[in-house]
Amino acid sequence: MKSSYTLFWKGNPEGRKREGGVGFAIRHTLVEKIEHPTGITNRLMKLKVPLACGRCLSILSVYAPTMESTEESIMSFYETLRNTIAAVPIEEKLIALGDFNARVGQDHDIWGTLGRYGIGKVNSNGLLLLQLCSEINLVSNTFFRQKHKCKVTWTHPDQSMVI
Repeated sequence: MKSSYTLFWKGNPEGRKREGGVGFAIRHTLVEKIEHPTGITNRLMKLKVPLACGRCLSILSVYAPTMESTEESIMSFYETLRNTIAAVPIEEKLIALGDFNARVGQDHDIWGTLGRYGIGKVNSNGLLLLQLCSEINLVSNTFFRQKHKCKVTWTHPDQSMVI
């Protein structure tokens, strides 16, 4: 069966540890109408989509390092993400989506980038994400009410710790 999508992927080559890996699946009929996605790192890819109004939308596919990663790799990731976002022209729309491997918590009174629908307590990756969002005026998806099961991607096996 022939796929109706073209896959653009950036990750470590075969034979290396399979850390990271990001991509976009784009319908064949749209591939010629967009700029092909740019693989920035194995954790960050950018897609630029022209809009009808003559403007563009930049979409970032993100897979952040986990809490078990080295501090150096986490800081390098956030620096690359910060630089990538800063390079998007101000007149372009921007969406950053993916797995940030972060828990941002519920302190919406402290963080203007955080809505009322966060859960749990902030972790160190969440703090880095909130700081970045505050610096560059981005908001998190915690402004939207969702079912609890849609707010997390992983729950600790003993169910006492939601990640």
